[in-house]
Amino acid sequence: MVGDAARLDKYVTDRKISYNTYDDEGNRVFVKTMAHNPFVKGTRWSGRCVKTPCVKVEDGWSRVEDRVPLCHYELFDRQRNCLVFTHNEGLVIPSSGATPRVRKRVRQEPVVSDRQQRKTFTHSQRKD
Repeated sequence: MVGDAARLDKYVTDRKISYNTYDDEGNRVFVKTMAHNPFVKGTRWSGRCVKTPCVKVEDGWSRVEDRVPLCHYELFDRQRNCLVFTHNEGLVIPSSGATPRVRKRVRQEPVVSDRQQRKTFTHSQRKD
């Protein structure tokens, strides 16, 4: 079991709606009240994470799956309270979001030709 029954019950009774929080080990916990499935959307930060969903049954809590990919889920027979623990196994920060810019952008000076003549204001355009 991911946690004891008292701790899992506390997650569900803390709020009346679904919410996200963290457990004691720093893993993300998705608390889903009256859900049809333990689906958790994968993001670029949680691409290599796995999940362990626990479902409230009549006599306590039952672990539905253990360390499966985030996109994998099964439908419940009816709506149930569900806790989904995510584990960051092999979590790698994507290079697109974490790499610092190596070289600074330098603004280029505009190219002005010596032969180019400036157009001056006409008499009607001048302010007196």
